[in-house]
Amino acid sequence: MQRKIVQTIILLLLLVVFPLVSWIYLRDGLNYRLNVLEELKPKSEIPSSSDFFDTRAIQILYSNSRAEYTDRLAPIMEHFSDQGSMVQFKNFDYQAQGSFRDSLLKVWEGKYPSASFSESAFLADTSNQILHCYRLDEIDDVSALAEHIAFIIPRDPEKDFEYRPEKEK
Repeated sequence: MQRKIVQTIILLLLLVVFPLVSWIYLRDGLNYRLNVLEELKPKSEIPSSSDFFDTRAIQILYSNSRAEYTDRLAPIMEHFSDQGSMVQFKNFDYQAQGSFRDSLLKVWEGKYPSASFSESAFLADTSNQILHCYRLDEIDDVSALAEHIAFIIPRDPEKDFEYRPEKEK
C-alpha cells in the first residue's frame, strides 16, 4: 500500500509538478527578456554628421560634468574592456549645440523632464539608434546600464563540430 502511494507521488511529481515549475521559470525569463526588449526600443538616432557616429560598436555616450559620476562608470568600463572595439565609451559635451545634442536632449526630456542633462548617459546600438538614457546620479540607472549593455552585445558565434574522416589507403 505504501509503495503504491510513493509511486503515485513520484509519478505526479514527474508528470505535473516538475513541468509546471519549469514552465513558470521559463515564462519568467521570457517575460524579463520581452520587457527589456520593449525598454530598449530605439528612441532617436545619432546624426550621421556627428563625431559619435560609429556603426562598428555599441556606444555609451556620457557627459563628464562631475568626476564622481564618471567614477561610477569605471567598473562598467573595466568589465566590458575585454570586448575590444565592440563597446565604446565616449564623453560628450552636454553644453555643445547642434543636431547631436538635440537628438540626445529629446530622448532625455522624454524620460527625465526635470533632471539635469549634465549627469546623463546614453546607450546607442550599432545602427546608431539611441536605445535608452540613464541618470548617472542614480545607482539603479547605472546598474541598468550594465545589464542593458550585456543584453545587446552580440554573442560570439558558436564553433561547429567538424568531422573529417580519414581517407582509406
